[in-house]
Amino acid sequence: MLSKQSVFKIFFLFFFSSLFILQTLKAQMQYKGAIGKVGGGWYEKGVFVDGNVGLVWKERNPMRSIGSKNGMPERIFILSGGFELGYDLKKEIKVSPKIAAEYHFVNGLPLTFRVQNRYYPAAESNYKNGSWQICPEFGINFWGAKAFITYGYSMPVTNRLEAGFIGHQINFGWNFYRNR
Repeated sequence: MLSKQSVFKIFFLFFFSSLFILQTLKAQMQYKGAIGKVGGGWYEKGVFVDGNVGLVWKERNPMRSIGSKNGMPERIFILSGGFELGYDLKKEIKVSPKIAAEYHFVNGLPLTFRVQNRYYPAAESNYKNGSWQICPEFGINFWGAKAFITYGYSMPVTNRLEAGFIGHQINFGWNFYRNR
């Protein structure tokens, strides 16, 4: 199990690397507005539904060489946060706060890459002794990244004994944003 100091360092590095990524995105992408997201899926040991709100960026100036009709495939980046409601085989329901970062290639090969960070409460909704998890995912998207299907693997970073939903998962989601 990681110490509190190690968890703080991981959080600190994640936060500042996110700021660097956002600055890079600002140079390459154009802000498009707010988004609502809903999803659901299957874990190894249960099912879940989630709801998020976030922000959307689209690629500003694609290169004009290979790829779709106007050059490289259009790309969409989404940063969101919300809650997940999980139901496991032990008949427990857990509400977990989460943040997610998504990168969708829209035209050409419609690939989706996501990283989710969740905090699962321990037994009886005890958030003090919960488990922070990271879940990298990859999959495909449809209709301009409005819908997607991904496969991921949840890994606990802290408190593996209280981790809850770890392992393989399939995620189905819908992004509510307007094309401008």
